[in-house]
Amino acid sequence: MRVLGVDHGQKRIGLAITDELGITSRGLCVLTTEGKTSKDLLQCFRELVQAERVTEIVVGLPRNMDGTIGPRAEEVLQFIAELKQGVDVPIATVDERLTSKEADAILRRNTRKNRARGDRSERDMVAAQIILRDYLAEQGSM
Repeated sequence: MRVLGVDHGQKRIGLAITDELGITSRGLCVLTTEGKTSKDLLQCFRELVQAERVTEIVVGLPRNMDGTIGPRAEEVLQFIAELKQGVDVPIATVDERLTSKEADAILRRNTRKNRARGDRSERDMVAAQIILRDYLAEQGSM
């Protein structure tokens, strides 16, 4: 079982992946969306699924604080619909409310005072790891 966690943003897509047993995860990379078409992004995902032997993808769904689906979540659902057309692995969603704030807190905690905090790309990768962690916990894998 190898699960790819996705933090979909308007400018960047943070990615994290589990180990072969689906127990631990690590940040994988960040894809920038600027200047890329949907076809370009689908090709990136196809290559990642093949290269990393991904068996499942989990995408963070940014619900409103009251749990409803807003404009950002609609964008992510459209991305998921396109992704389903381009890859042959199951795709699940997990509620990602406040994952960016949690990622910021983790980065602040893990960064020395005299060193600059991680950039937004690093935050996006950490957010993808949180999405993956939450999904695995829901599945009873952690």
